[in-house]
Amino acid sequence: MEGMSTTITCSYNRRNYMFNRKYWCHGRSRSSCDILGDTENFVKSEYKGRLLLLDNRRGDFLVTMHQLVEEDSGMYWCGIQKPYADIMTAVKLTVTEEPLSTPLITLTSHPSESCLGRSVTVRCHSATGSNVYYTWYRKSFPTNIISVHSSDLVLRCGDLLESQSYYCLAATRRANKSTQVLRAEVLTPAKENCTYRLQLTDGESYNCIRTTPVFTVEMPSTSFIGYSTPCSNSSSHPGTEE
Repeated sequence: MEGMSTTITCSYNRRNYMFNRKYWCHGRSRSSCDILGDTENFVKSEYKGRLLLLDNRRGDFLVTMHQLVEEDSGMYWCGIQKPYADIMTAVKLTVTEEPLSTPLITLTSHPSESCLGRSVTVRCHSATGSNVYYTWYRKSFPTNIISVHSSDLVLRCGDLLESQSYYCLAATRRANKSTQVLRAEVLTPAKENCTYRLQLTDGESYNCIRTTPVFTVEMPSTSFIGYSTPCSNSSSHPGTEE
């Protein structure tokens, strides 16, 4: 499967070929295949870091290929060098793409940060899939691409002067899937210190009702701190001058 590793065990007669050079060859024909690596520390340049050969001297040499891609599929040969004619055993390798799972949206901080006008980072992620790349879209007419090849979307007051809807598309070479729609409802528009609320389709909602100190009135013997609560009616307080 793409992105994974595989180990092939190539067996040989220990008594006859323990100290012979062994190699890993790629190609349809044993007579013209391309040697990718051997047990004497040779590895073809484009396979360095991806290919490892190990001879245990007990009748097996192991070939490990890392970070598999679909192009690695094909015919390979376990080779043992010897006079007159090498011993070669065919191995067919098939690499498939890992199925893409439906991406999910998560927040890197508590959603109520939006009530305080702070930026909120929204993350898009598919649990499975080979070489997945992500694109964020603003759901409008026409649809706007707002973030390419990034799994994160950062929502800020300056970008939210009105309510918006977003979704993320996860894609591989063979498939693509999208997230639920994320709704950013602007309650108090402002370039700074705005108030907005995030809502996923079928997700839980929350309120942006909070109490924040906004003014202080000095009295001869006491001081009084007043509070305002957005989304609720204001009320008079005893001792507060009009």
